[in-house]
Amino acid sequence: MSLDESVIWFRDESFSLGPLQFAGCDFQDAEGLALYLQSDEAKKADVLVCHQVWLEFMGEECKPQGSFYDIPENVKYLITGDYHESICQKYGHLTVISPGSTHLRSISETQDKNVYFMSFPDDPNDDSGAVSIVAQPLLTRRKIEINAVAAKEHDVFTHIETGLAAAASYAETYGLPEDIRKPLLRLTYIQSENDVVNKVDKLVGDRAHMFYKPVKLASPEDLLPSLTKHIDAEERVGMLGCLDTYVDKEKKPLTHSLATRLLQAPDPEQALHKWIKEQIS
Repeated sequence: MSLDESVIWFRDESFSLGPLQFAGCDFQDAEGLALYLQSDEAKKADVLVCHQVWLEFMGEECKPQGSFYDIPENVKYLITGDYHESICQKYGHLTVISPGSTHLRSISETQDKNVYFMSFPDDPNDDSGAVSIVAQPLLTRRKIEINAVAAKEHDVFTHIETGLAAAASYAETYGLPEDIRKPLLRLTYIQSENDVVNKVDKLVGDRAHMFYKPVKLASPEDLLPSLTKHIDAEERVGMLGCLDTYVDKEKKPLTHSLATRLLQAPDPEQALHKWIKEQIS
């Protein structure tokens, strides 16, 4: 069976599976999402598919485009992208399903990933609402978090060896492909104590991909260029909250728009390409 035979593609049209009506939209700004959720299409849907920043997932700090409680009551299920965490949870009348990312897109994400299988009634006249949702864990690269800020050196090394052994055992037990057997290891340390980095590097060798998170920074210039690439989601949220203070939305709308898009996006590079395409189209 080819991909085209097993996948239903929809852009601007809704479709039905059994008794359920499906509808959805690509990413919208807050105004566009509000209009879509009041559209006839949304008000006829049982299942809505979106890719948005939602208040209940990300909070006010991330400038969400909408809330689950904005969704019409006829919608029973929301399948949503953007949030990189696997969640299936009830919010009032609504069951929200966030598959999350299929692999680690950022060192700050949870290492455990899932996909969801949904089964729907085949009979168009079946109004029982019997929908089955089953989570299927994905085999993923392991992640080791080491905090050396307030830990003794001996404990740091012990935690590293324990984490590496657990990652190796997981890879062997589940037969991970060679490309993802090596775990990620993030070391949080006090910036002025650079010696711990050298010791950890020597201990780990080529057994893990290293990420570094120095704390109590004086300025970004104090970091080595190779360390500035790893910005956590919570740090991006903090920058997003300060954006209006430093960039006037009225005077510099393009700059503000681009900065907002990059800070909100789980994949800034992809968001940049999309933003550029929008500006020249």
